[in-house]
Amino acid sequence: MIHYLFSFKGRINRAKMWLFIPLPLAWFLLFVFAMAHLPAVKAQGDIVRRGLAVLWMAPIIFAFVAVFVKRLHDRDMSGWWFVFFWGLPIVLTVPGTLYLWAGYASEQLPMWVTACQWVAVLVSVWALAEILLLRGTKGDNRFGLDPLRG
Repeated sequence: MIHYLFSFKGRINRAKMWLFIPLPLAWFLLFVFAMAHLPAVKAQGDIVRRGLAVLWMAPIIFAFVAVFVKRLHDRDMSGWWFVFFWGLPIVLTVPGTLYLWAGYASEQLPMWVTACQWVAVLVSVWALAEILLLRGTKGDNRFGLDPLRG
């Protein structure tokens, strides 16, 4: 289990990726419940609560990245694709966010900002297809043994 969640080496198939998906959601919901209902947590100041949030979410974020990278490995893709699949959409949505924060309506956004947002959507859809829908490389690849091979 530790290797599955916290190692960047090896490969995992689609089934293991789908099994992982409920874990971050449950972890987050448990955190929200604790922040809202436990008296010891509710009594803390904002700085302490933010620190608790970072400490609580760090392991699951690390596990998410590790599982995502191993799934990329199963597709015979380098873990650096994670930066492309997650970083590029974040960077491309920044201009639109800044315009909206400045008070512009979504209809008033410049064409280049709208284009950036559409590219971000397309890259995100591509990432989801690669990770959740497409079969991994048949047989062994440079990242390890075929996880479907018995």
